[in-house]
Amino acid sequence: MTKPCVHPSVTTVFFVTFTVRSGSNLLCDYLSQLQLGQATEFFQPPFGQTNAWFYEQVGAARDDFATFLPALTERFSASGIFGSKLDWAHRNALEAAVVEHFGCRSLQEAFNPVWIRIIREDKIAQAISTWRAMHSKVWLRRTTDPIAAQPAPQYDYEALRQCLLNLTGVEYVWTHYFRRQGITPIAVTYEELIAQPNAALARIVAPLRARAGLPPLSAIAVPESTLAVQRDAFSEKVYTRFVADLDRAGVPGHKPGAPLE
Repeated sequence: MTKPCVHPSVTTVFFVTFTVRSGSNLLCDYLSQLQLGQATEFFQPPFGQTNAWFYEQVGAARDDFATFLPALTERFSASGIFGSKLDWAHRNALEAAVVEHFGCRSLQEAFNPVWIRIIREDKIAQAISTWRAMHSKVWLRRTTDPIAAQPAPQYDYEALRQCLLNLTGVEYVWTHYFRRQGITPIAVTYEELIAQPNAALARIVAPLRARAGLPPLSAIAVPESTLAVQRDAFSEKVYTRFVADLDRAGVPGHKPGAPLE
């Protein structure tokens, strides 16, 4: 890859597009352990502030995006592969930055990336998980982390409904972005990643290794993730009540697996 946005040692770039609580951390944890980059949320705006730690890691001044980006891709790559998680705000900020600092017209031109899209089919569970994380401020917990006692939030139908609307709204935005750009991302669901991780990872690993010029794997050994499941009995109670309230309100298309359009 001879792109000014990336370090010369980087041959392949991938982006994992996600909405909150969709399983993107689990997916990126697996890919990292398989030596396919070290994907995380590198591009939280505003650059040099929210993501200042990464600027420090690569020795770039906080206002020097042109130095930061190639250095970042080298520092956090593996096997010549650099990956990053992108939510919709990250995508917008990153594209604006590469247009300004590198003269590229789009992320496609800047990186020629492999796009990976992870979706959680059970939007009810995803909305509940988002709502709880907003209250607890715990967005990621590892199995080795101590379990801190958190008071259960009071049930709030409107807050849960807003989380559900936000999630489905962003999914629509990504769907239409890919259509406008003529991109067919590698699609994987959280549910598949849990139930059939070998099949889900195989669809991602094979094209990434091929793009990077690495030999194919005869089989994929699914790594042992250290991420802890945060769903519990309280989540189940909220789930039952929220579904009943949505049914009473006549909200369409909220059942698990319901199509986005």
